[in-house]
Parts: sequence; structure tokens; C-alpha cells
Amino acid sequence: MHRLLEQRDETLRAFRHGLIRTGEVGYQGVRKGNLYILDRVKDMIVKVGEKVYSGEVEAVLYEHPAIREDAVVGIPDAGPELVMAGGRDETGDRDQCG
Repeated sequence: MHRLLEQRDETLRAFRHGLIRTGEVGYQGVRKGNLYILDRVKDMIVKVGEKVYSGEVEAVLYEHPAIREDAVVGIPDAGPELVMAGGRDETGDRDQCG
């Protein structure tokens, strides 16, 4: 927050109607009203008619027992963005897939 306050224009854009807009995307659960944060708007990957959040893809990849680290990014292309994932397995080897 301190760095944001040093940047006057960014600070003015972040505050609207007395609330701060952080850029997180989420939803509120219906049953218990819990707040679930999915990702940041800046990390959203735009596919054909769909919005893919890198954090959701990373969460699925982490379910595989061999994956220790992963990162998902959108790669600009002539059409919709491509989804690129890279990571390390339990041996520390790196790999990537698109």
C-alpha cells in the first residue's frame, strides 16, 4: 500500500466511491458466504469466448503428485492468447507445455 500511495495517479485510479479496487477476482459462496479469491485481473488469459485465470490452471497442475512448482501465463498470439505452463517436478527438472 505504501508504494501505491507514492504514485498519485495509480492511487486515484485504485479508489472509487470510498473503496479500494485491488484487482483481485473472486466470488462469494452461496451457502456460508465465504469469499473466494481466484486470481488477479492482470493475470487473466483471454481465450475464444472464455476467460482463463492462471491461478485456476496452476491449482489443477498442483494436484499432480510429481509437480512441485508451476507457473501459467498467457502468450500473445495472432488470435486468442495461448496458455503456457512451466514448472519443476520432484527431481527439480524443468519442463514446459503449451
